[in-house]
Amino acid sequence: MFLWYVINIVRYVALAVLFAVMQAAPPVPRQTANNPAGTDSSPQKQAAPNQTPRQTEAAVANSNSQKESKHNRCLPALKASYLHQAFSPQNLSNWVLAGCAIGAIIVGLITLGTIKRQTSHAETAANAAKAGAEAAKAQIEAIVAENRPWLLLDKIEPPYLIPAEEVSQEERRFAHCRPLIKNHGKTPAKVTTLWTRLKSGENPIVPPYDLVEEIGRAGPIPETYIFPPGDTKAIDTRLQSGFISAQQRDDVLKNKVKFLWFMGFLKYQNTFQVGVTTEYESRFCYLYETRTNSEEPFWTPAGPPEYNKAT
Repeated sequence: MFLWYVINIVRYVALAVLFAVMQAAPPVPRQTANNPAGTDSSPQKQAAPNQTPRQTEAAVANSNSQKESKHNRCLPALKASYLHQAFSPQNLSNWVLAGCAIGAIIVGLITLGTIKRQTSHAETAANAAKAGAEAAKAQIEAIVAENRPWLLLDKIEPPYLIPAEEVSQEERRFAHCRPLIKNHGKTPAKVTTLWTRLKSGENPIVPPYDLVEEIGRAGPIPETYIFPPGDTKAIDTRLQSGFISAQQRDDVLKNKVKFLWFMGFLKYQNTFQVGVTTEYESRFCYLYETRTNSEEPFWTPAGPPEYNKAT
């Protein structure tokens, strides 16, 4: 934009100066059809018809020499006449116009320089304000991240695997496990989604559920609840089949042909976050390991890496 203004001002000044010069140009002598060069064509200058060729060439050379001498004598007068015409009173208005145009371009350049400096200062101030806003935003995000809630799986208690036929009617209970979730963060969390499963499978490597697909299908819980910082909550998760039989228990603990899996995830939010609410997620996938030489089976993380992570 700045360059466009300068180019237009220079163009107008050049047109004004050209107009002034054209107005000040001296008149050119008129030429006639019989004398197109404006030279003397009097009869006494013409060669006589009865002259010899040598006499004619000498006469022509003498005439050209006289013309050149006359032109050289008239050149200072022509220059003086041109300058006189250029600075004559009738051309004074043209020179005033050219001077005004030159003054206008000077004022225009000064004005444009001032505008450019002001624009530069405004851009500097805007950039500084933007940088300050970004720094403030980063500081707020750092504070939120430092004080956010962290809902993590603390531990899983040994599963309840007592067959119903081995206890009285009053003592019968569904086979289940008790994972304990703890808020390791500094602020309360609002739990919005919760999904857990306890299931026996035939493969100790591949989990019985695709956890990523389950996350995509799961919806929010009917009623959200607040999880205070430092608090621990048990999430009772029963076996998918409900009661467990003696054969099913022995296949897991003794025969080791069945394998018990606990899987789940939960989503939650920071109750103190202002503006856009960030949703966090914790996933867990554990195998009840019975194939080692340890005295008691134990829960251990298993499955793909993305099945055990927290964001």
